[in-house]
Amino acid sequence: MIAHPTRRMTFAQALLIVLALAAAVHARCLAFDFAHLDDDRLVIERAHELTQLGDAPKLFNQAYDKGRSNYFRPLVVLSFMLDAREPLSPAPFHRTNLLLHLLACGLFLTLLSCLGFSPTVALAVASVFAVHPISVAAVAFIPGRNDTLFACFFFGAWLSLIAFRARRALSLLWIHLACLLAALLTKETAVAIPLFLGGWIAWVPSAPRGGVGPSGRPRLRDDIPVGLGWGAVLAVWWSWRSHVPLARVAAGPEPFASGGSLAGLLMMLGKVMLPWRLSALANPRDGQIWPGVVTAAVVAAALWRSERRAVPLLGLGGFFLFLAPTWLSPTGLLLEGRLYVPLACLLLVLAEWLRSQALPSPAVAGLGVTAVLLLGARSIAYAGDYRDALAVGEGVVRTAPNLPFSYMTAGNAWGSAGDAARAEWAFRRALELDPGHLLAHNNLAVLAIRRHDYAAAEQQLAAELSLDPDLALAHLNLGIVRRAQGDFKAAATELARALRLDPDLVQAMAELYVTDSKLGDAAGAAAMLADLARHGIRVPTGSR
Repeated sequence: MIAHPTRRMTFAQALLIVLALAAAVHARCLAFDFAHLDDDRLVIERAHELTQLGDAPKLFNQAYDKGRSNYFRPLVVLSFMLDAREPLSPAPFHRTNLLLHLLACGLFLTLLSCLGFSPTVALAVASVFAVHPISVAAVAFIPGRNDTLFACFFFGAWLSLIAFRARRALSLLWIHLACLLAALLTKETAVAIPLFLGGWIAWVPSAPRGGVGPSGRPRLRDDIPVGLGWGAVLAVWWSWRSHVPLARVAAGPEPFASGGSLAGLLMMLGKVMLPWRLSALANPRDGQIWPGVVTAAVVAAALWRSERRAVPLLGLGGFFLFLAPTWLSPTGLLLEGRLYVPLACLLLVLAEWLRSQALPSPAVAGLGVTAVLLLGARSIAYAGDYRDALAVGEGVVRTAPNLPFSYMTAGNAWGSAGDAARAEWAFRRALELDPGHLLAHNNLAVLAIRRHDYAAAEQQLAAELSLDPDLALAHLNLGIVRRAQGDFKAAATELARALRLDPDLVQAMAELYVTDSKLGDAAGAAAMLADLARHGIRVPTGSR
């Protein structure tokens, strides 16, 4: 754990301790399966495409989820490409997630040291970051990689800025701007980096080597090249992103509308200090506000007692700034992985409090050991909720029982495991909570098709299409129903429409191949065979 500082600890020793703690707490994730919660769309359904590394340049001209989202995150998908193998295995993805967390922990420790905190304080705070339960959502959950990757680029941008302001070497400025651009190509939240670092430049006294010290406020005119660089990078990124075909997504609620967003932010704040009510689908409906109120009071007390309030104020501001997109979330989901970077910012408050108290090193070490033991044990236990699809489904029903999407997630897992009764219960429960919940009727139709109850399936699909007439999956399943009823022409029409709505829907290609073959449409069947081959699927000649 954290060593008793009978002698001055070297940075290498501190780094080794932090990395060992992070690896020990998160090692069990290496054996986890796919969670089938976003990783199905981002990885599993794109397995063949991800193995085509030569097509990597195409990632920089498409949405994160190939037109089904308004996110532009090509570096995340590129990292998935580097992990993809045939046959697809979750192990490389989990291994990379853990390595990225280790890198982020090492960079955070380096950053704390550069900001002037003592080795003992830097070690204690970085150790808390390494084992905190909030990190589970970013490490154990494959799509959580966008947060660890973003953290690495953010920390890299800050460290290179510190180095540039100390040495004024142009190469360091270029490294800083490259890190900023990489962060923007990883997660949209990176637009807040210039605001955060601008606050650091303007408010926090800068020591001669770029750390926090008594040398006085910097001359802002010396940072004009930095500001110009930020503007250029943001302009390039925005122009680039504006030419990428992104899906249109409904706008979220107004900030703090009806107090809901404020409640969500307090819930997220509370998860940092008291991380006991955690969920893979965190949401205000099932969260608690009082831990956030307690955390806010503790942070306020730390600010009040701090001699250098600029540092904890910057940390607190960074927490809310990097979490700001959550205020506009149209889904009501406040996913815990989004707290990964805000957690690091809030830990600056802890670091400054420990520094300002002038506690002896043994006392700081003791506090660090206690925190690491409690938080590490909680992380190890909580990680089990991400073990596989069934664990995720059962976990979200237990921890987010008032969220319709929890039952959809559990229903999909139970259905895939062959437990049709529990799956049907889950989908119907989702509709009880939200009669208009997307895909619930469609999934009930799938269960009806499996038991050959085509009348019930047709009824459920009619209900689904009344909610969304352009849902490709509903048209796919309606095509399957029509073919089972013997109407091959109607089946072909529905399946073709499904493909027009989603040209990458592989199952629709396969079903249309079978249907065209039944109709004697050799040209249509050949076209589907070619499309399937382009997606890495080979159909044996004569298969029907």
